[in-house]
Amino acid sequence: MSVQDTARELRAIADRLANMRPILEVVAADIRTKTDDSFARAASPTGTPWRGLSDATIAINPRRAGGTPLSDTGRLRQSIATEVGTRELRFGTNVVYAAKQNFGDPNNRLFGRQPAPVPARQFLLVAADGRTLEPEEWWDEEIAMIEHWLATGEVR
Repeated sequence: MSVQDTARELRAIADRLANMRPILEVVAADIRTKTDDSFARAASPTGTPWRGLSDATIAINPRRAGGTPLSDTGRLRQSIATEVGTRELRFGTNVVYAAKQNFGDPNNRLFGRQPAPVPARQFLLVAADGRTLEPEEWWDEEIAMIEHWLATGEVR
């Protein structure tokens, strides 16, 4: 490979680093799919099944007995959003009760009175600490895809 070829490749990599939007759009789509899969399977992104509906929930709405958690209106599922910039990707939801559902709340109270703990029903690709991305293997694959794109300009 000539010096000119190497310089051309390095410029191409620098250009891709300056605007990563094309590959981040792919990752954003993967995040939406992976999150949607959690709702479809009623399980965390790591495959842990969600706990069923509580007696308190069923007492409030007996028609929900035997139903799937987090699926009553579809609002939470439909609220998952991604935002892609040239060098960043954000994902999450603006639904007020999302964190309580994703991470759980052992101190929750039903209408402010009787205890009604909310079990964690993870649907976001974030661990209980709120900072660590999981499942780790899935993110490793996404990162490998980004690295491949940076090096070659190809999405695989």
